Amino acid sequence: IGAKLDGSGAPGSGRHTPECRIEWSGGIRSGEDIEAALQAGADRVNLASQALVDIDQVRTLIAEFAGRLNICIDVEGDRIRPR
Repeated sequence: IGAKLDGSGAPGSGRHTPECRIEWSGGIRSGEDIEAALQAGADRVNLASQALVDIDQVRTLIAEFAGRLNICIDVEGDRIRPR
């Protein structure tokens, strides 16, 4: 978490504004889900095991939400773990 300081920046001065980025994880299965998460205030959305289901859909989602979509894959040893 970072902070933006304005003026004195002293705590309690009303000039210290915390800055944080929100990432949304879980329940993401479609472009509509991603859009809803972004509209709700997420800066980025994490797509996990669902990314393994339909690679063509994932390519489309990456193109549509470039820069705001993370693809998260669990790896255990030398294997991809779907869930």
